[in-house]
Amino acid sequence: MTDLNATMNFTESIDAVYDLAGKANAPASSDGLAARVKEALDVIEQVIERYGWDHVSMSFNGGKDCTVLLHLLAAVLHRTRRTSQLGAQSTLESRLKDVEACSPTSSTSPSPRPKPQHNHSESMPPTPPRPSPGAGSSSSPLPTLMQAVYITCPSPFPEVEDFVDHCVARYQLELVKVPGPMKEGLVRYLDVRKEGGVEEKDIEAIFVGTRRGDPHGGKLDFMTPTDPGWPQFMRVHPIINWSYADVWSFLLKFQVPYCTLYDEGYTSLGSTFNTFRNPALRRPRPSTAVSGTLQLPLDPLRPPPSPSSEGTEWDWLPAYELVDGNLERAGRGASYSGVATPL
Repeated sequence: MTDLNATMNFTESIDAVYDLAGKANAPASSDGLAARVKEALDVIEQVIERYGWDHVSMSFNGGKDCTVLLHLLAAVLHRTRRTSQLGAQSTLESRLKDVEACSPTSSTSPSPRPKPQHNHSESMPPTPPRPSPGAGSSSSPLPTLMQAVYITCPSPFPEVEDFVDHCVARYQLELVKVPGPMKEGLVRYLDVRKEGGVEEKDIEAIFVGTRRGDPHGGKLDFMTPTDPGWPQFMRVHPIINWSYADVWSFLLKFQVPYCTLYDEGYTSLGSTFNTFRNPALRRPRPSTAVSGTLQLPLDPLRPPPSPSSEGTEWDWLPAYELVDGNLERAGRGASYSGVATPL
């Protein structure tokens, strides 16, 4: 997991999300990310107001987009629960004042009012970098589990599986893993919930990290019902209007851990059958370049020459250094039968 020598702990990171969103309407604000974050938070808050936390889930597969979405959901959940706790404490103090006002005058001193209970998770240390699968999640400030579904693909990357396990602990996810493709996976997800004693209508909306530039993302809105013949619920796309650059600006600004493959030249993750390093991020390794030869500009979409034939080895830049977001999927090969497009 990459944290870029993070100095924020988890609570500080999710609180800072709302701090940035508050700058979106500031006079002469030129922070495009602030506007995108505020837009996404507004969508999430509206959906939670409509359905409630118990009736929503999210699609999570360890990719960069759904990692952004997960952190946004965590920020809203943390803010919602903390506001509720403060509201309950305020109500208690008001009732205590009413009781004191109605009490008969006494020569004895009244008993001291009990001190409000503080949420010690506000000052908790940063999340350990790689918790083992199934490890405890006491380091998370989130008070309740968030529901999530992971629709798996054939031959997933081990690094992706490790990162998903990390997020289960870090974000208190109640994650259900089911095999794809997407439609069959969603049917199975709802079946698993029913087998556990939960009614199918328990899930009325699922958050998805789809963006406008993704396959099938061009016609989607913030909220789009599933198509006929699919399990019926509302698909919610809070980051539908985000760009590739927005995603990486968010992850880096808030020091959100992400899958290590993004530091190794990958820009879009799926199955090992159809996912490769992005050729737009390859660079000749200086120590192995053939001396005295002219290094021509690289064609980002052309496979690199064989190192053995030219004496050159290659390094790969991290995903956040991709300049042209339109090349995000340049490392994705032809679809393999049964491989679902990640969200």
